[in-house]
Amino acid sequence: MSSIQATPEETTQFLSLLENISKEQQTVCERLDELMLQLKMPSENVLEVLELLLIPIGVDINRINTQFQSALTSLDPSQNEG
Repeated sequence: MSSIQATPEETTQFLSLLENISKEQQTVCERLDELMLQLKMPSENVLEVLELLLIPIGVDINRINTQFQSALTSLDPSQNEG
């Protein structure tokens, strides 16, 4: 059975990467918790929290808004009448 041995530098780099991932996950979890609390008392702050939550995963809330409006427009029968 063969194994791959990592150098101390590679091990340090790997652990650093894991630590960064863990910190990002913690931030996302904190923002999700905040979002859940705010959803119980809806306000404009919910959208602000949602926008901050989407940043780490590379999603732009404005793009989502545009896609959502397009989807709603396509469902609106008055928009489909010539």
